[in-house]
Amino acid sequence: MFYSAVVVPVGTDLNGAFAQGLVTQRVTHWLNLIGLACHGAYLWHLWATRGALWKWGLWVAGVALLGGLVAAHWRMDALLDTDTLTTADGFRGWHIAYLWGSTAHWAIGLVLAWGTLMEPRPKRGE
Repeated sequence: MFYSAVVVPVGTDLNGAFAQGLVTQRVTHWLNLIGLACHGAYLWHLWATRGALWKWGLWVAGVALLGGLVAAHWRMDALLDTDTLTTADGFRGWHIAYLWGSTAHWAIGLVLAWGTLMEPRPKRGE
């Protein structure tokens, strides 16, 4: 959220939209890898705690969305021309889809975090 709310607008003001887009292009590779690591950690949590079915369902949806985000990212990469600093036709549509998918992925993570925090805790000695 900090990246979207602060870094992108400041970077766009300083570098222009296309240059900031190139920075974001590289950063989102890392964000997707971090997302994969988080899904792996949450899978361990689900397995260890015998997670509720709704959590498993959201986890599967999150993994599927992350896969879609990676595929969309590859497609957008192919539509960038760094020599002419332009984008090919269709880039904007892919970018909008990526932003909505990323928002949905973030929302799933938020619900899973809330569900984890609300889990009953065992009493001492149990």
